[in-house]
Amino acid sequence: AEKPDIPVSFVSILSFSELKKVIVSDEGNGFLREKLFVENVRSKIENSTVNDEILATLNDDSKRPYFLYMNNGITILCERVKRHEVSRNKFYIKHPRIINGCQTSHILYDYYLSNPEEADKVEVMAKIISTTNPDLKKDIIYATNNQNYIDKDLEILNMFHSKLDEYFIG
Repeated sequence: AEKPDIPVSFVSILSFSELKKVIVSDEGNGFLREKLFVENVRSKIENSTVNDEILATLNDDSKRPYFLYMNNGITILCERVKRHEVSRNKFYIKHPRIINGCQTSHILYDYYLSNPEEADKVEVMAKIISTTNPDLKKDIIYATNNQNYIDKDLEILNMFHSKLDEYFIG
């Protein structure tokens, strides 16, 4: 629904073959459009366990089809969104900026370079928000990147708790 200062917003599932039209210049032998990440609070993080895990998911034939569900996707802020005149499922995005999902975009691109056919089939959640309000943009950038630290020993994944659940629930 339309909100003040946000005329258009939507959530979509994109195949990487569609996403790369936005993030890769000169499709085929292109480079990642680094300008897209200028308003992202994090640039690509090298030597990251999380990035290694994202790549491991992409490299695992049994997990890759579930990438969409195992990844938070990307958030794109733009000045304007316009529906294509003929193709109702296509949109033009003016001045896109990926404000959340820099790691996902970079790892997908790296995977694409070595596995283009498989990468093109990978699906990603994309949140697209159109606004020209600079204060609202700052608030959205902050809010979409503000995260609590999570201890890797999550209770739901903890073997003890799983066995306890199994015992009591069956």
